[in-house]
Amino acid sequence: MSSEILINVRPVETRVAYIENGVLTDLKIERKLAPTLVGSVHRGKVLRVLPGMQAAFVDIGLDRAAFLYVGDVRGDIDSEQADYLDDEEPVDGAAAGEKVAGESSVAKPRIQELLSEGQQILVQVAKDPLGSKGARITTHISLPGRHVVYMPTLLHLGVSRRIEDPAERDRLRQIIEQIAPKAGVIVRTAGEGASEASLRSDIDYLNRLWHEAHKAYEKKKQPGLIHAELDVELRALRDLLSEEVSKVIVDDENSYDKIRTFIKQFMPQYEKKIVLYAEPRPLFDEYEIDLEISRSMERKIWLKRVATCHRRS
Repeated sequence: MSSEILINVRPVETRVAYIENGVLTDLKIERKLAPTLVGSVHRGKVLRVLPGMQAAFVDIGLDRAAFLYVGDVRGDIDSEQADYLDDEEPVDGAAAGEKVAGESSVAKPRIQELLSEGQQILVQVAKDPLGSKGARITTHISLPGRHVVYMPTLLHLGVSRRIEDPAERDRLRQIIEQIAPKAGVIVRTAGEGASEASLRSDIDYLNRLWHEAHKAYEKKKQPGLIHAELDVELRALRDLLSEEVSKVIVDDENSYDKIRTFIKQFMPQYEKKIVLYAEPRPLFDEYEIDLEISRSMERKIWLKRVATCHRRS
């Protein structure tokens, strides 16, 4: 199976296309004037606690206050200790704020017992602002890496359900247990076949990232950003680049240099797959990506005809 990743950089947006056997299977778009906030970590200040809604409005340094639901608040938010998660493993790449376990039968504290107006808290954006609604946030921090998702506010070790081989699941779980991180760790689908050294390196890096973010939180006195997620092209490579990808084609020199630096640091085995596109014809036109996008946006979409064989009676 041959795959390619195309990265098209334009003045107003960056687009990343994943091509599998000549077919567009994934498209990521991030506009430069409105980049996603999902995954960014902020220092927040509780503006208002709403017992009737079991939620709170929190100032995180944006134009509109963010929304924090009681289910997204840690049991002991002011403690340095992580919460325990004693339930099912989350799916691969569980993002901040997504439900990672089933509801517990144990009665949970109410919002007014957890938060008070004026309280300073560390939060992560789970959903971008939409229309007049502010961002959805969570106090459970989730930092995705190449092979694992690192959750410093939870204590739970697991393996993505998408890794189906029982022997491989046991191997990965044993490695994580041997590393014994003082945080929650979920091995992502991309971690299948990863060595102990690779997993340990990923966890060490994300642990350093977390400590840097926590130091920034302690230094910052006003609500605002303390840690931003990677740009869309780097996130795509972190999540999609694998042995199945024959090459990554980039049509912007600055992005090409940034990507090479990122790959050298985190995935040096793929460095030779990064290619700078310098042809006069636009990259997405060359691969007919824009045509595929325009077709998918039409009211009527024509499916490819599949030949069928009729057996004679």
